[in-house]
Amino acid sequence: MTRHSVSNRISAIQSPLGGSMIRVISCLFLGLAIGACGESTEGPFESDDGVRLTCPAGWSITENKPWSVTENKTNEIGGYYLQLEKDSFNSSGMMTFSWVDQALDRDVFLEGASGPFFSELQDRVTLLDIQHGSPYEATFGPYPALKKDYTFAALHMEHRGSIYALNAAGKTFLIIKQEAKEDHLDNRSGFEVIESSFHCVE
Repeated sequence: MTRHSVSNRISAIQSPLGGSMIRVISCLFLGLAIGACGESTEGPFESDDGVRLTCPAGWSITENKPWSVTENKTNEIGGYYLQLEKDSFNSSGMMTFSWVDQALDRDVFLEGASGPFFSELQDRVTLLDIQHGSPYEATFGPYPALKKDYTFAALHMEHRGSIYALNAAGKTFLIIKQEAKEDHLDNRSGFEVIESSFHCVE
């Protein structure tokens, strides 16, 4: 098992947000898979709905797909899932972007997603001493965000991550950044390129 194996596919998410939002929250984690293989090379990325960022040298876009759920059999809620990973079998750097095509409350969205995320991560990966703090105000790229940090031990290594919730261009984003602590220096420049290039076009 490699460092990539720490992240696993998360499904059947439960949430306090109501029926349609349970399905939305579930879609936010569609791509968290074991051993995902690179699908795209580094360089500029832009989704059809105007989300832009740069995939750094030495990283790959390993998941890239839209999704949708139907509310009350009539109202379709759309969104997107994007996952970037640092290349190399023993690398741990990963960043995911999930978004919903609606402006939702950041506090409710972060709490509704982070609880199920931690529970499913605990269930599907052998973790020791998973810890997470309270949300606090931060920024991601040019946007104000709510941020929650977490740490855990897996594969005899200490890991850390952060979950961000933010609103931009009429969308609500959930962004997860995760790495093994010992890889911090290797991952730092890649994380900085991704965050600094993140931008949403109206």
